[in-house]
Amino acid sequence: SFISDAIAANLAAGKVPEAVGEVFNVGGGSRVVLAEVINTMEEIVGRPIKKNFVEKARGDARHTSADVSKAQKILGYQPQVSLKEGLQREWEWVQSLYSF
Repeated sequence: SFISDAIAANLAAGKVPEAVGEVFNVGGGSRVVLAEVINTMEEIVGRPIKKNFVEKARGDARHTSADVSKAQKILGYQPQVSLKEGLQREWEWVQSLYSF
């Protein structure tokens, strides 16, 4: 999830009485596979990223996905920033800090 989405969810939780004492998953709402994230990052930075593939360790997740349905129902939460857009914004920010 992108920071602006997380902030929006937190602000909504502060305004909705039903949110008191509740725990919410806040994320992009879609399944993400690490290989897809790496491919997207390579596309954004315009060059290959050095990868070191190793055996899957016990307990490693093959994918991740936040179930945001509770946040949608109670808070009206809806993620606004896609993974690609969030990574693009972060890359632009990093570039503004450092010379590449």
